[in-house]
Amino acid sequence: MSIVFVRTSLIVPVVFTAVGCSETDAIELGDVTGTVTIDGVPADEVRVTFVPVAGGRSSEATTDAEGRYLLYFSASKLGALVGEHRVAITAIPDNNAQSDVSYPADAYAAARRQVTVEAGENLIDLTYP
Repeated sequence: MSIVFVRTSLIVPVVFTAVGCSETDAIELGDVTGTVTIDGVPADEVRVTFVPVAGGRSSEATTDAEGRYLLYFSASKLGALVGEHRVAITAIPDNNAQSDVSYPADAYAAARRQVTVEAGENLIDLTYP
C-alpha cells in the first residue's frame, strides 16, 4: 500500500504542473482599440503592431474600412502586454494590384511611436503624419 501511495504522490504534482495555467494566463494584458488615419483619411487594410519595449510577445491587428483596429495578443486572446510599446504600421498589399502601386502606410512604416498600454480598456488612435 505504501508503494502505491509513493507512486501516486509523485505523479499527481507532475499532472497538476502540466495541466496548470498556460503562459498567457499568467500575464497582464490591456484591451487596445483605436483608429488609424493617414492624411486625415481612415487607413484601410493596414497592419498595426505593438512591440513591448521591455520585451515579450508583440500584438497585431488589421484595420477595417473605417481605419478601426482591435489588437490580438494571440489567436485566442485580445490585447497587448501592459507597459510601454513601440507602434508600427505597414501596408497590407493587394495581391491583385500592380507591383508599382504605392500605399500611404508605406510612407510611415519607419515612423515609430511609443505608447503606454494600461490594464483595462485602452483607446489609442494613431494619426499620421
